[in-house]
Amino acid sequence: MDLKPKEFEAFVQNLFARMGFDTQLFQASGDGGVDCVAYDPHPITGGKFIVQAKLYTKTVEPTHVRDLWGTVQHEGATKGIMITTSGYGPDSYKFAAGKPLNLIDGSGLLSLCHDHNIPARILNHGKKKKS
Repeated sequence: MDLKPKEFEAFVQNLFARMGFDTQLFQASGDGGVDCVAYDPHPITGGKFIVQAKLYTKTVEPTHVRDLWGTVQHEGATKGIMITTSGYGPDSYKFAAGKPLNLIDGSGLLSLCHDHNIPARILNHGKKKKS
């Protein structure tokens, strides 16, 4: 995924739309920690989902997961979903345990893309060698 952060947010919003959610993408300024809101119309499992998209090559810090939880509570959402191109450490999973938070790492993102016929791969942009 050779994308800029805002392009990645739009990509994630498109993925949720493909999955059957009604989605709304938020602008960067004043988004209150919300990149996208996905509404699941299913009467039993549905609701308002707050989505955070992290285009990272490093592990997502637990503070971001805690911030997502605060945003979910503030927005009165049913669930929080964080999607990253990298991964999460044990403290992030420990914090999310027992809460309506889904942490989707790079391999989970690629799996979702595959399931919904979206061609994708994650590029690791380290330091480039000079020729």
